Amino acid sequence: MKTISLRLDEKTLKKTREIADFEKLERSDALRQSIAVGLGVLSKRIAVEKYSSGSFSLSEAASFAGISAGEMVEFLAQKGIKANYSLKEAEESYNRIGKFLEE
Repeated sequence: MKTISLRLDEKTLKKTREIADFEKLERSDALRQSIAVGLGVLSKRIAVEKYSSGSFSLSEAASFAGISAGEMVEFLAQKGIKANYSLKEAEESYNRIGKFLEE
């Protein structure tokens, strides 16, 4: 694990202390968990934006968000976005499943 320094405003520090106390954590652990959750939310939001604009395929969006393609389809549906699952992606999935079953 690497060490970094960052500046946080008083409001963020206060909330971090509250979360750490509530969860019975060290402040640094509360910050790490908060960053991990925030990165998860942010990566999903970016994945949806990139998928919606056509910059990401479904599998690219899922990979960026750190979830499976199936979970990505469900996540997109929750956001009211239809999955544009292409024939190429279906073939790739079919081939991956075939290789998995052969092993």
